Amino acid sequence: VERLLLPLMIRKTAKELLSNYLCTLEIGGAFGHKFKTLIESLGITTLIITDLDSTDPETGKVSLPTSPNSITSNQTLIQWLPKKYDIKSLLESSDNDKIQNLEGGSKVMVAYQTSREVSWKGEIDNLCGRTFEEDFGLENPDWSQNSSMKHLGLNVMPSPETPTILAQGLHKIISQQRFDKTKFALTLLTEDDDKWEVPKYIRDGLLWLEREMTDRHNKEASL
Repeated sequence: VERLLLPLMIRKTAKELLSNYLCTLEIGGAFGHKFKTLIESLGITTLIITDLDSTDPETGKVSLPTSPNSITSNQTLIQWLPKKYDIKSLLESSDNDKIQNLEGGSKVMVAYQTSREVSWKGEIDNLCGRTFEEDFGLENPDWSQNSSMKHLGLNVMPSPETPTILAQGLHKIISQQRFDKTKFALTLLTEDDDKWEVPKYIRDGLLWLEREMTDRHNKEASL
């Protein structure tokens, strides 16, 4: 889903990246850590976009990030950046925890879902999704829950009364096997992109990459 939507999210969030040579690798599952040695040896500035992948430690089943004692099943977060295992620590990680400095001045940053204020029906709560689709629904609650957007596949029924219940409903919908992630992405591409916002964690990651590339170009131009 992220791979399909990334060019559009770049245009919406970090347009300066459009003037750079970017290589986008789609890696099935959470296997970004397998590329750690390659990235370090090449010294390429890299943004890793991945999911929080919260899991119940006792059952091994997917869980909400707010569930007590949740851990991540994402090996990139465990073995590479920020090298943390439990969801609470991941959500409390600083920007510095998520960045690795490489030889030659290049950097690697990981971007995954983080808590932020979600407003719904007059209430506000600090929440995040387990996956891109969940987080997208929380980033765009009014638009995605509008009856005219049922075809997007994120409508929670009956209409949730609080942000927390909304998050639970989105998690339930997206965790079901019949939820078609590719259809969701293709549907989103057909909609007016001025009506929805890029999830915060991806927006922050793309803006970081834009700054890094701009700084690098400025340094090269001054040599």
